[in-house]
Amino acid sequence: MYRYVVWWHYRPQCDTRCHLHSSKHKRYLPYHIVGERRQEDVWGDRPCDTDPCPNRTLEHIVIFHARDYKPQPRWRELNAVDPNATYIGFHTTKSQAAVAIAHSEFRPSSSGMLGSGAYFARSVEDTFGKANSYGAWIIAEIHMGKVFEINKKQIYPIFNNPHYNANLHHFVQSGGWHKEYDTCYLNHEMDRKDEFCIKNPGEQIIKWVIVVERQDDAKVSQYGLDTEFNSTKCGCI
Repeated sequence: MYRYVVWWHYRPQCDTRCHLHSSKHKRYLPYHIVGERRQEDVWGDRPCDTDPCPNRTLEHIVIFHARDYKPQPRWRELNAVDPNATYIGFHTTKSQAAVAIAHSEFRPSSSGMLGSGAYFARSVEDTFGKANSYGAWIIAEIHMGKVFEINKKQIYPIFNNPHYNANLHHFVQSGGWHKEYDTCYLNHEMDRKDEFCIKNPGEQIIKWVIVVERQDDAKVSQYGLDTEFNSTKCGCI
């Protein structure tokens, strides 16, 4: 029981701020319990192998799936079944930026491929190919609102691309969709690479959890959280 209390109320070494967290910040989770570090041969510590997994609890996604997880179908497929559905998004950033978010709110970027706003991917693995900085990742539940959907080929100006639309490219990149839409969703050729941008993170993000990576959080090893049960018989408590 002790370790779960510690883990559930964990604060990484890089968060030294005294003031309260945002009401949307549910918790930090220490990096050593995320899915890719779980032990497949230990009962009770195995990753979730349900595919597709219906559990969309943020903690379950981080602890039992992590980087291998795509939490739901593409937005158009989910929206067709449930127009009021929320979506799970993954965002990678520097650890200090994640701490700032934990104590306040997401700040929209001023520019990007889909215009200004807060950017998310469908899986943690594919945020690492898109983000400009690393150190922490955030998993959020999001209200998508009215969604403007496009395909990558439509705004990708490569030679001999018959699908490219210069006017649409400008409309998206300049944030023209902000006038009528809440979210711009980009469909890639490989669906695992889909990403989306939300106009108003303060209103659209419902809640989040944060994982700070090893290089920016020495507390896990200092407190022995990653080895505290190594000598326990059979790995059981």
